[in-house]
Amino acid sequence: MAEQQTPNKKRQRIRGTNFTSMEVNLISRREVEELGLLRGKFGPDITADAKNKTWAKIKDEGNTLRVSYRKLSTVKTKFRNLTRDAKEKFTYERKERNKTGGGPAPKPISMAEKNIINAMKDTSSFKGIDGGMETSVGISHQDTCNSRHSQDSITSDQMFTAVPISPVPALNGFPTCQTVDDLPSSVESIWIRRLEQVHQRNEDESMQKKKTKRTADDVYELQCLVLESDLKRNEMQNGTFPKLNAILQHDDPETNY
Repeated sequence: MAEQQTPNKKRQRIRGTNFTSMEVNLISRREVEELGLLRGKFGPDITADAKNKTWAKIKDEGNTLRVSYRKLSTVKTKFRNLTRDAKEKFTYERKERNKTGGGPAPKPISMAEKNIINAMKDTSSFKGIDGGMETSVGISHQDTCNSRHSQDSITSDQMFTAVPISPVPALNGFPTCQTVDDLPSSVESIWIRRLEQVHQRNEDESMQKKKTKRTADDVYELQCLVLESDLKRNEMQNGTFPKLNAILQHDDPETNY
């Protein structure tokens, strides 16, 4: 009797040690101090090498706490998650600020999230883009659709305290509907749309520069048109010259004499 083969067990994923409050506060504080370099546009003073060195320096400072060895990718992911959570709490607090009544209390904001909010609350990634269509956080898909079709029901506070969907305003008469779950982060969505616009513009320019090649049939057709026009011109000249000659001879007195 053949021995039954036991199924291969999946290897359990080794989870890393959770970040402590000291690590989180250190990462957020150092990231905020170097925010101009880490989030700035590339230029003579801001290069990829400078950004990588700054990230590595922050990672090394966090590892000096001797809690756990953190990789560079882990530190970047942690700060990205901190920024996302800080943005959600900041947006929710602005949306609920003017409302009254009961309901669950908002989630407390940690010291690390306060550092991020104070540094980025005036940026477009937190407050949104002026003139863009936006939607509130935490509403359902049906509520979003209804709010887009009834513009009168949308208050100015809801319009300017929400997460931006697109930097391009929606066209009148063509309301769109999109849930918050489908949206990437605002910074990533802006860069994605900029790259798509540049790519589309390059394609349009390349299409305009392309010239259609003339085939032998096209050349033959053009030659026929030229010959036909020459033939008509010659026929008109042949019919006009005898008449002009007769008129000139009739008007010439020497010829009549």
